[in-house]
Amino acid sequence: MNAIRTLGFGLFLIIAAGIGAACDPDARDRRNPLDPGNPVTGGRPQNLRALSNNEHVGLSWAPVGLSDVVGYRLYRELGGIGARTDIFGSPPPNEFVDPDVNNEMTYVYRLSVLIGDERDPAESTLSNPVVVTPGPETCWVIDDGLGRVLKISADARAVSSQVASIFGAQHIALDPRDGAAWVTTQFGAAGLGGIAIRYTAEGQEAAVISGFLTPGAAAVDPSDGSVWIADAGMDGENALVVRATEEGIPLLRLTEFVTPSALAVDPRSSACWVGDSGARSITKLSVQSDVLVTIDDIGTPLTLAVDPATGNCWGIDSTSKEVFKLLADGTRAAAITGFTEPLRLAHNPVTDDWWVVDQGGQGIASAIIIRSGVSGAYNIQQNQGAHSVLPGLVFPTDVSIDSNNGNVWIADAGLSALIKFTPDGRETGRFSGLITPAAIVVDPGPRPITFIP
Repeated sequence: MNAIRTLGFGLFLIIAAGIGAACDPDARDRRNPLDPGNPVTGGRPQNLRALSNNEHVGLSWAPVGLSDVVGYRLYRELGGIGARTDIFGSPPPNEFVDPDVNNEMTYVYRLSVLIGDERDPAESTLSNPVVVTPGPETCWVIDDGLGRVLKISADARAVSSQVASIFGAQHIALDPRDGAAWVTTQFGAAGLGGIAIRYTAEGQEAAVISGFLTPGAAAVDPSDGSVWIADAGMDGENALVVRATEEGIPLLRLTEFVTPSALAVDPRSSACWVGDSGARSITKLSVQSDVLVTIDDIGTPLTLAVDPATGNCWGIDSTSKEVFKLLADGTRAAAITGFTEPLRLAHNPVTDDWWVVDQGGQGIASAIIIRSGVSGAYNIQQNQGAHSVLPGLVFPTDVSIDSNNGNVWIADAGLSALIKFTPDGRETGRFSGLITPAAIVVDPGPRPITFIP
């Protein structure tokens, strides 16, 4: 394989090759895939695809099965400056990993087919372009409509892997140590009932915890990979909070909750905040299950998240439609109102902001960015100093943030899409190949490239 050579992209020489023109071009055989008159291919190489990864781009394409094809020529453009590499082999490979790229830069690739002699080959027409932006993170998504768990590439342009087929999953939690993810569903395999499954970063099943009725929220302790799982039980009975090792071995099995609905682990102390919608309370537990703090009269704690720098716990009360802020000792520090249907929230450690997705009413949904220092009573409809509103959503279902660069991902079931934003709210990518994205979690990586589409 030749080294990548830099050249002016507008100076590429494209040579029609391997298409054996007859005197009457309309009379010749059009079955040759490199014939410009082929009604299927138009003479171009087909299905060039690109997958972004950390400082790498994986590319693949449909091989051209002609005996005189000796290789392929890959063109790469960045800001008007081009480079190329020739790919030979017997048979020529139809995939390539380009390591000579930088994260957060957008590249355009095109492909041609080389015919005849490797030393001086003729060249086909160029393929259609593909666009890719490398980056370290990937986004796990549960698509309830597809019944699948997928991973989406850093630029939100491609499925990097299809992890599993799964039915009824609504919750996912990341182990930031190695990129593994826990998924909960009440519809396990035959005889298992509700289960929690750990998938490795490569998408392989690594552990299963069974014995649940309706497992929901999950949270991973980044210090050791142990996982907390909330099981709301059924009809007000058989509720559980379980703590287990990363191998799925139970460490704690707590039955004193009524309807545990939300979990969040403080990475500084490994303590776990448990929201109990049945008891209208929040309890902070040590890893040995000692009660450290109890906060009553919460309403319905729908979701919880912890600021890793301070240990403060933020959450959503779906009864009062408010976002609350609790200090590490349980003191209520802020009550933020004015929402319509707040559903999920996430902390951005890069900007020290909180993102809240509000499903809204009458088709009006939004993401609200709240400054972490807000305190006391604050209404987003009446006050202006501590928040901003990002419109344009339809039916958002989840939000997750890359802890390394602050990029924000939002799942929107109304748009059947994942949308990626910069920390200040500028959209940079959108993946629309979904049906009903229900839950997401960002793996900040970086992980090695594991799949070429």
